[in-house]
This record gives sequence, structure tokens and C-alpha cells, in this order.
Amino acid sequence: MPPHGPMKILSLLIVSLLLAPSVLSWAHAQAPSASSTGDTWPKQFVSDGNTFSIYQPQIERWQGNELQARAAVGLETAASPQPRFGVIWFSALTDVDKESRMVTLQDMSLFKIDIPGTPDEGIDYASALNDALPSQPIQIALDRLQANLEVTKVIGRRQQVPVKNTPPRIAYSPRLAVLVLTDGKLVLRQVPGTRLMRAINTRALLLLDTARGTYYLWLLNRWVQAPAFEGPWTAATNVPAALETARQQAIADKQVSLDDFTPSVKQALEQGQLPVIYTSTEPAELIQTEGPAQFQPIATTQIYDVSNTASSLFFYRTTQQYYVLISGRWFRARALGGPWAFVEPSTLPGDFAQIPLNHPKGAVLASVPGTAEAKQAVIANGIPQTATIARTARLTVNGAGPASVARRGTSRWYRRARPRRLFFPGGRGTQTVHGRGGTRPHSADLVGDRGADV
Repeated sequence: MPPHGPMKILSLLIVSLLLAPSVLSWAHAQAPSASSTGDTWPKQFVSDGNTFSIYQPQIERWQGNELQARAAVGLETAASPQPRFGVIWFSALTDVDKESRMVTLQDMSLFKIDIPGTPDEGIDYASALNDALPSQPIQIALDRLQANLEVTKVIGRRQQVPVKNTPPRIAYSPRLAVLVLTDGKLVLRQVPGTRLMRAINTRALLLLDTARGTYYLWLLNRWVQAPAFEGPWTAATNVPAALETARQQAIADKQVSLDDFTPSVKQALEQGQLPVIYTSTEPAELIQTEGPAQFQPIATTQIYDVSNTASSLFFYRTTQQYYVLISGRWFRARALGGPWAFVEPSTLPGDFAQIPLNHPKGAVLASVPGTAEAKQAVIANGIPQTATIARTARLTVNGAGPASVARRGTSRWYRRARPRRLFFPGGRGTQTVHGRGGTRPHSADLVGDRGADV
């Protein structure tokens, strides 16, 4: 079934972000700067004491001088200065100045509005915003509109891509714990001047003493050791002097994160306590409670909040199952130890929509289908964001491992055996890093997010 409403908007905006670099590349050299033309977003309008912020429009139809488009809108009121996000659909007449390559939008008319969480989804604000629009013509770069129109055409031809919702490995601990992840199977490289091998596909400082057959892991202020990466991990004894050499080298090379721990784990380590250590070479998450799970009922629902964890963890009494929210997806299990299964949004119990917004875990409402908070989140997350980096910017990557590997079935290649995977389209001249917030051209090796996160 095709997406509709806010979900369709999110789908279109995401595709726009992913495709925009290829269709914008031809216009980049000619486009005037936003600061010099006034083509900056969002645009703000004040009407009847309400402040509306309109974000860059997304074209739906442009025929002759008649334009129809949609745009994300932020609403701030005297009663609620915290902005609420919605979507407006409007028509306008376009006046194109090809010499300055600017387009003026005139006679703008609002014909649809959707602001979740407001009375009648924002209908009460439609007239105020509609009155404000025609009196303030909006200018936008011609190249921006043309590129956006190309994106709209491509979207119309796009094919649905199935989303994989395979549950990650979910570890549960009733004690203080840490999770050490690697990007796939361990990749070890020699530490110069030592008999040690360092794992280069993790941000943790993980070393193997080949002579002893012992793994060493640095935890904030101490070493722990294990006969295998999987453990069991214990406080290290008889620590080889070469470990300090390797640690100092890793610090100098900025290849590891030595203090990436939660405040509670840091406090425990500083007090001499050793947390439980979990490791994984595949996607994994850690659920940790302070002792056995404690349950607090949520009023007017059949849901218990597991109150002694920072995780969004609940127990649903009707089916006697645990539910946990991880990266915007729900999973459930009969026991905290698993096995966990993905929850289709349509099968999430309706009681979750009744969790009060002011509840300590009320933020989960943004991931409960049908709630105003979920609709708001879809719109807010879909607002296009642009980051500008100077063409002269350069980034040098230091690290071991093969320089490049072709990505099967594509024209891309990437740097392998690194804790952060690098993807490059086409040739190796000017590269583009794909990550959150769009793509950024550079003329050097570039570091992106780990392959799983891109």
C-alpha cells in the first residue's frame, strides 16, 4: 500500500535529500549565493499574533507560470512558543527573471493545511496564514526550483524499496554494563614496534597480545583482559608495558574513543567497579536495569513502565510481553533475555497512544503511529537541511587497511577495515561523503558514518 499523509511527505523529502546532489551538481556553479539574493529559508510571517516559519517548498506541479507546491511550516503562538510543525499546500504565480536567475512567487494562495496536535489539524490558522501570504512575495533561486522539479519527476518513477526490520542482537543486563561493537568481524593490524595487534574496526581500544593469546580492552582508566573477544572479561593483571605504547599511539592518531561511556559507567569505573562487558560483531543494543526490573503502572492503560532503566522499556499486561523502542522501531519479547521480534506499526497495542505526554517516557509517543507527536516528528525530521563547506576544505584520513574496495553492482568504492566506512561515487577525483544531512563535496579522502548508519 503506498504511503499517504505525513508518511508520504517524509518519503518524498527523504528521497529528495538522497537524489538532490546528482540533480543539483549541474546548477551549482551558476546559482547565486543565498545571502546575496535573499533566497534564505525558512521565511517568517506574523499574523494575528502567530509566527509562521515556512521552509523551502517542494514542487508538486509547475506548468506555465502556475506553481503548486507543499512546504513544511512551523507555528509559534503566544500560548505555545515551542514550535509545532505541519505542512501547507499552496498555489502561486511565478515571475521568472532569467538574468538574475531568480523566481518571484506572487498571488500565493493556501488551499490545504495540516498541523497535527492543533484544533482541526490547523484549520483555525489557515485564514491567518492565507492573509499574510499574498502581501509578501517570496523569492527563490531558479536553479533551486528547477532542480527540485527534476527530483519530483524522479520521485514519480521511483520503485518501492523494502525495509529490513531484522531485530538487532539485544543484550539485557540487570547490572551496570558496557557494549563493545565492531563493524563486522575483528580486523587486526600490527602496532608498530610491538607484538600487539589492534582492532581497527571499532572505536574502542582493543588489542591482542599475540604471544600470550590474550585480548586487552581499555576502559577509561584501566585495562581488562579476556581469552577471546567474546569474553569472559576480568580486571587485567601483569599488564605488558607495550600496552601503554599502543594506547599513546592510538591517542595521537585519534583512531579511538577512550571516554565514550555513560555517566553511571564513568562513575563506577572511577570508584573502582568493573561493569559487565558485552561484545558483538553485528548490530546490537544494550538494555540495562539497575537491579531486577521494577514496574510502575501507567494510568488508564494496561502498560507497566520499567522504571529503573534509561531504555524505553515497557511491559504490556494483556499479552504478558515486553516492548522496547530502539531507533524508532518497536520490538517485543516474552522475556528480557529474548528472543526479540519486530513489531509492525499496525499491531502496536492502542494503549501506547494513551501514554501521557508528560510521562517520564512520553517521548515514545513520537514513535506511536497515529499520535499527533508521531505526525509532528515525521514533518520535523523531513525538513530539508543544508550544510555548506568551502571548496578548499580538505580532510586527511589516517589509518591502516586496504585503500579502496569496489562496491559490487555499483560505480562506488569505499575504504574498508575502518571504524567508520567511507563511500565514494564514481571516480576518485572529487568525492562526496554520504551521511546524515545530505552530501558534502570535498577534494580529499573523506570520512562518513559507519556503513550501517549512512
